[in-house]
Amino acid sequence: AARAAARAAASRRGLLHVGLQQCERLRLLVKHPPVDRAAEAELAAVKADVADTHGNLIYNMTARNFAPIMCMAATTTIVQAREIVDPGSINPETVVTPGIFVDRVIHVPNPEHEDDLLRAARSYP
Repeated sequence: AARAAARAAASRRGLLHVGLQQCERLRLLVKHPPVDRAAEAELAAVKADVADTHGNLIYNMTARNFAPIMCMAATTTIVQAREIVDPGSINPETVVTPGIFVDRVIHVPNPEHEDDLLRAARSYP
């Protein structure tokens, strides 16, 4: 019985010690949180479904996941748009990327899908 009590006490002390180490580690993290560097890019080439001449963009399906982030992170953003419309034609509620993050808009009316180009061993002209 004495051994069991000694083991239990040692176990509690060990857990307490580990608990104190974790608390100290958390205290350090709160005082000095790790800081990640922001993503930076010189150039972002992005595909959009619709753009206006001011650079406001609407994407098709999953392009809206990373394209807006890349537009914001890049120094220069070039957008390939399937359709370019006049300013004010896009409902402001549907704009995903505002034109402030876009430098150039290129009109490609019938863009080919990258998978088709790769299968045919071709590229855009």
